[in-house]
Amino acid sequence: MNPLTTHSGANIVDEYSSILLVGYSPSSKECMGWELASRYTFDQEGFYIVRRTVWDNPDNAEQRTLIDICETPSNQDTSSALDGVLMTNNIRMQDGPTSLGDKSKINPDGERNAIYFTRTNLCVTVTCYGREDFEIMNRARNIDENILNFPDSNFDELHLTPSDDTVSVGSTVEIEYSLQWNLGDSGYYKFFATNGNLLLNNNKLIFEPTNSGQATIAGFAIEPGKPTFCGLLNLMVT
Repeated sequence: MNPLTTHSGANIVDEYSSILLVGYSPSSKECMGWELASRYTFDQEGFYIVRRTVWDNPDNAEQRTLIDICETPSNQDTSSALDGVLMTNNIRMQDGPTSLGDKSKINPDGERNAIYFTRTNLCVTVTCYGREDFEIMNRARNIDENILNFPDSNFDELHLTPSDDTVSVGSTVEIEYSLQWNLGDSGYYKFFATNGNLLLNNNKLIFEPTNSGQATIAGFAIEPGKPTFCGLLNLMVT
């Protein structure tokens, strides 16, 4: 059995000090089985990457959901990303439920349903996009739960290679991650780390340890409808 499978279902937020996602966008499962109408990526120099998907209700042509996933370099950057999103609205937002994300906001009563929240290195926007307004909190919660979920995998084919075998507190190490093939449009990577923080720097995965001892990085290559591939890396921190 792959050692990563023993962690599946654990309280990952408590067990791991850092979680980071690369290339994430929700699947039909998180969107209540609705149909994907369009997929865009906004990647302008000097701005965060935003991955947008639009979902149609197959049973009601008046209902659509627009979901933006803003990918930032680390969880320390999501607050500024959320502030930027909220500044584009001329509405005073209400605080969202404390159980949703690290921080959340919602449109006030009388406005079209929209939810904004941060989790790990992502800033998420879920909006009613069709002619008919409807409840979208279940979609936001599904996405939030999926972001934190520690996947189950028996396929250890994701290779994690550090630029150095040892790293000291106060320094960083680059982690190269690779599969023998490319993921499709809906594929993404998810990383968990102990004893340190994960961040992106020019699309490179960086690990910054916090204490001496062992650090573990677990990685997953995920594509809905296909097997999930995993990799495990242990580093000695001095």
